[in-house]
Amino acid sequence: MSYSTGAGSVVQIATALATAKNITAISNAAEAVATFEASHGLTPGDWIKVSSGWGSLDGRVVRVKAVSTNDVTLEGVNTADTTLYPAGSGLGSAQKITTWTEIQHVKADSFQTTGGEQQFTDASPLSSYTDRQIPTTRTAYNIGFDVMDTSAGLTSARSAGATSTAFRISKGSNVTAGAGIFSVSEIPSISGREVTTFGVSIALQATPITYFS
Repeated sequence: MSYSTGAGSVVQIATALATAKNITAISNAAEAVATFEASHGLTPGDWIKVSSGWGSLDGRVVRVKAVSTNDVTLEGVNTADTTLYPAGSGLGSAQKITTWTEIQHVKADSFQTTGGEQQFTDASPLSSYTDRQIPTTRTAYNIGFDVMDTSAGLTSARSAGATSTAFRISKGSNVTAGAGIFSVSEIPSISGREVTTFGVSIALQATPITYFS
C-alpha cells in the first residue's frame, strides 16, 4: 500500500477549447463509446467537455481512452445503466480542451472539498413498524481554496463568469477533472501575520471524475 500527500499538486483551468464536434451515437457500456462526426481530430489522452442528452453525462470533463476512426472510448464513463442512460438519447457534442492554464500560488492548507453525500427520503410502509430510507440524489460538489498571488490562471477564473468551465487537479498520473462555475473574491483576505490571499470557489455543475494512472 502506498500513500500520497497533496504536496506537488497542480490546479489548472481550461482556457481554450476547439470547435464542438457532434456525437452521432453513443453506447451503453462499462466504458461508453461515442461515435463522432468525421474529422473530429481526437486522439487518446485528449480531454473533452461533453454535452449530452443524458443528464448524468452532460457537462462532464473526461479523457479519451481510445480512438478507432470515428469511435471514441470515454475513459471511466460507465453508461451501462439504461435507467440513468436511456438507449439512444445520449446524443450531443463535445469540445476538445486545447489549452490548460495553471492557477498558481494555491495556499497549501486552504484546499477544501464538500458535497457528494448521498441523500435519502423516508419510506413508511403501512405493514411495517420500521421506517426505511431510500437513496435519492447526492449533494452538490464544491471546491474552495485560497490563492496567494495573481496569475494568468486566476485571471481566467475571475473572467469565467457564470459559464461552467473545465478544470483539473493533478499530481503525477493522478488527475481529478470536472467543470463548474468559478467565483473569485474581489477583496483580498489581509492579516498582519499571514500572507494576503484571494478566495476561489468552484461550484461543480457535473459529476467529477478521477483517474489514477
